[in-house]
Amino acid sequence: MNKRTARFAIVIAIAAFSCLALGGCGIQDMDEETRKSVGMGLGMLILVASGLGYFISGRYFGRKRQRSAQRKRQQSKKKRR
Repeated sequence: MNKRTARFAIVIAIAAFSCLALGGCGIQDMDEETRKSVGMGLGMLILVASGLGYFISGRYFGRKRQRSAQRKRQQSKKKRR
């Protein structure tokens, strides 16, 4: 399994678990403190996922920008010759 598929599977698993927790599976048996801890846990997961997505997209588009600039430099060198 390549990296992209593994990441996709992890995201799907986290989404499924959070849907189960938010959907109310067994929520009638939970006390107030457990509900708060589940909510805080899900909130932290959302924050971490969005931060990770921001970091990864910055690296991806940064590399893309660098490659584009490098290609432009190479093309301008070829035109000068």
